[in-house]
Amino acid sequence: VFGGIMGVLFIALVENAMIINSVGVFWQGIVVGLVLLFAVSLDRFKTPGRG
Repeated sequence: VFGGIMGVLFIALVENAMIINSVGVFWQGIVVGLVLLFAVSLDRFKTPGRG
């Protein structure tokens, strides 16, 4: 649960930073998607043997 909350806060922080810096909506979606892919990949390789 704690990790999920921290993930949501991190995504919100990244989105707000991109809005403040006037990053286009298209690029915001790409960056958020890459952050999510990185997080899932990191979790998958961090805990081997779970399927």
